[in-house]
Amino acid sequence: MSDPQPPAALWGDERYGGACVVLADDAPLGMAGGGEAPSGGLSSPSLPEGLAAAALAVTHERLRRGRWVSRVRVTDDRTAREAVAHLRADGHAAVLGPTDETHAVGWQNRNRAVQVGEKLAVCFPWADADAPMVVEIDPGEAFGAGTHPSTRLLASWIAEHISGGERVLDVGCGSGVLALVAARLGAAEALGIDIEPAAVSATEANARRNGLDAAASCGGAPVGEAELGTFDVVFANITAGVLVPLAGDIAERVAPGGRLAISGISAGQTSSVAAAYRRHGIELAAPVRLDDWVSLSGRNAPSNLS
Repeated sequence: MSDPQPPAALWGDERYGGACVVLADDAPLGMAGGGEAPSGGLSSPSLPEGLAAAALAVTHERLRRGRWVSRVRVTDDRTAREAVAHLRADGHAAVLGPTDETHAVGWQNRNRAVQVGEKLAVCFPWADADAPMVVEIDPGEAFGAGTHPSTRLLASWIAEHISGGERVLDVGCGSGVLALVAARLGAAEALGIDIEPAAVSATEANARRNGLDAAASCGGAPVGEAELGTFDVVFANITAGVLVPLAGDIAERVAPGGRLAISGISAGQTSSVAAAYRRHGIELAAPVRLDDWVSLSGRNAPSNLS
């Protein structure tokens, strides 16, 4: 599921300024292969035409995990937007950023890392994170990166229940954040499925970004497709309007004794969603609430199987 309110920086929200390009990469802008930040100017041949000429200032910062963030202040908003579009088309993690210190505070608050359990953090490529394990998510233009309460509920649940070696399924994977959290925590196989082709691409790209492509993949197969088989752990962060009609298909993907966790549920929808999954043999624990959102979790108890 995509976060309902993606970070404003992705859309160039005027509250945060617009004539600034923020680029996260393995090397500072204008360099390749790492090393120290260049003394000034833009020299990379991969930059969009006009960006170097329009640059007013360039700064570089090396994050704690080794990623470089370059910020280019440009003359006008249109140039910044065109540069971001060009860089993204070439596969770079680029966004519109703030142009002054005042706007930077709000921008940084919207783009800060999300702590998941004690050892893991989820963050954007251009944000820093201080955790032993990090999942870096570039949400693109349509998906979230773990900031929404429903996503945080499931991410916390995953951190508590993945011990290593599990086969997991993420239904409605969006940017792949939940599947990749499971993979980072040791899941042997993390499969995300989504009906949106952009979600498949986003999940696969983020798996490669995190070096988890061997453990996480994404496909467009319907959750009810028998060829998927069963999984030790299944989770779904999608709306109640989808969770209820898919209850039978989702429950069928949970192996006997396996675990299920679902979110994207408003407080008033909890009873109806829970009833739908209990009808399909899922024994549910008490709901967990964060703000106005609820998650449900439980097991496919063998004694309940027909």
